[in-house]
Amino acid sequence: LVDGKMSDISAIELVYLLRYEHKVMTPIWFFSEVNKQAYLTKALEVGVNRIFQKPFDPIALSNEIIHYVLHLN
Repeated sequence: LVDGKMSDISAIELVYLLRYEHKVMTPIWFFSEVNKQAYLTKALEVGVNRIFQKPFDPIALSNEIIHYVLHLN
């Protein structure tokens, strides 16, 4: 889970580092207050699997995580 609003490093840069430097392959769910298509496209390009716009539905998020965990194999 990555929040699009971070203070020390950009969220896009963090996802890039996770994917390409540290080779993390687990799904990355990204939470964004920014609704600009170029920003969201960049997030997907660097490896975000799913984007949730803030405010988001916590039930939908929980259901998605549960679905992922139950279908790992």
